[in-house]
Amino acid sequence: MFNLDNRFLLLATTGSYAYGLAIEGVSDIDIKGLFIAPKPYYLGIKKIEQLEGKGDLGVFTNKKGVKGLKQVKFFTEKFEMLEGNDFVIYELRKYLSLLINANPNIQEMLWLDSYIYLHPLAQLLIENREKFLIKKVKSSYIGYANAQLRKVETHRKWLLKPPKKEPLPEDFGFTNLYKPLSLSEVNAFFYFLWLVVRDCIEYLEPAEELRKLLLEKIDYKQVFLDHRFPEEAIEQMREYTNASSEFMQLSYASRQYLGAKKEWNNYQQWKKNRNPKRQELEAKCGYDSKHASHALRLLYTGREIIKKKQLIVDRRKAGDGEFLLDVKLGNVPYEEVMVECNEVYNEINSIDKKDIDLPDKVDEDFLNNLSIQLVEGMGLD
Repeated sequence: MFNLDNRFLLLATTGSYAYGLAIEGVSDIDIKGLFIAPKPYYLGIKKIEQLEGKGDLGVFTNKKGVKGLKQVKFFTEKFEMLEGNDFVIYELRKYLSLLINANPNIQEMLWLDSYIYLHPLAQLLIENREKFLIKKVKSSYIGYANAQLRKVETHRKWLLKPPKKEPLPEDFGFTNLYKPLSLSEVNAFFYFLWLVVRDCIEYLEPAEELRKLLLEKIDYKQVFLDHRFPEEAIEQMREYTNASSEFMQLSYASRQYLGAKKEWNNYQQWKKNRNPKRQELEAKCGYDSKHASHALRLLYTGREIIKKKQLIVDRRKAGDGEFLLDVKLGNVPYEEVMVECNEVYNEINSIDKKDIDLPDKVDEDFLNNLSIQLVEGMGLD
């Protein structure tokens, strides 16, 4: 157990309250922070990435290589507001690794108007925050917005046409003798397919940009694992992998069944965990207005960074807070929200990378020296 009071760099209220988009009785209080770990985590073999408080579940830390969360003990006397609220407090090196990838939720922590606590050393981060605005904000903010919009589409489908029954193996042609593949077996095959496709283009000079996309910029491996390919693609995939027609039909049917089962389970969790007031709101407007508002906010913010080289967290100050709050409250029709999202998305997407007046990446020497300065300044014990 260690005293976190002496290790905080910053602590702040984030989320809806920071954006100026909080809804009384609906919006949670979200707290994010940054700390420097004690000496054993830097000089020994102990590892820690972040501390999380999830309601009454206590305090946890992510542990690499282990699924889920491992409980860790620390104490704080200064910041009792952490109890009962959701919070995430990042270890410095973990935070910096997310910051250099233009993670929107991480970047905004340095652009807030106020902080619950701000150590003098944290000013070094804030004074240099512009250096973390890089060209990658284009793909990062679009990517995070798309993730929100996928939730909007999924939840809208569940609102308008909810699944009626749990999918069973026999619905997909399986029997006691002809059983579906397991998820690990299906993923193993599609991971192999991913390797085949990747290797097919690796040595083709004209496909260099595609190779970079596949290997570096987009997690296409996960796309291969998650995406349900159409039945028409089965024969082409069979030729690529030299698999039998029988196996391809089995893998296709297994994927369809596992995908339907996963969607059913997600639907059940969604129904179970929905905030009652938010449920009323979604029933009124016919779509997940919270995630729609998040998507539009991300697109507005990304466009702002690209064009103005600044990040405005409080959307009331940016001038779009009232509209975003109307979206969140379900006062804007779904079709109008989607039109606005598409327009801003296309505007950002049409900006050529070479025309973005931001660095390609964060300077590694600067980042390394900054990390050393912060750790040494805090002192290890």
